[in-house]
Amino acid sequence: MHAMTTLKPARRTLINDSIARAGLDGNGRFEKVGAAFSAAVEVMRRHGVEIAETVSLLETDQGRCTVRIAMSNPADAFSPTEIKNSVLSLQWTRLDARFEVVGYLS
Repeated sequence: MHAMTTLKPARRTLINDSIARAGLDGNGRFEKVGAAFSAAVEVMRRHGVEIAETVSLLETDQGRCTVRIAMSNPADAFSPTEIKNSVLSLQWTRLDARFEVVGYLS
């Protein structure tokens, strides 16, 4: 993945609104941090954006991570174009048995 592109502000806003509606606005509760991450990835996929690196999440009581993202390439699924002006950011806190997660594209 050598080519780079930028994420337009309107698309970022649309994706962030959808991520919030999926419960990653701090109001949703997730059994696992990975479930919240999967919800964010699914929202991004519907908008033509994917993760650009392998991610390993530790189920700590609190944590944060940033993940590089890329524009999907429908013509060649193995050649996405990395986005240079945005990352997926996740922050989580365990509240009793579930996790409160905030996620957004920077």
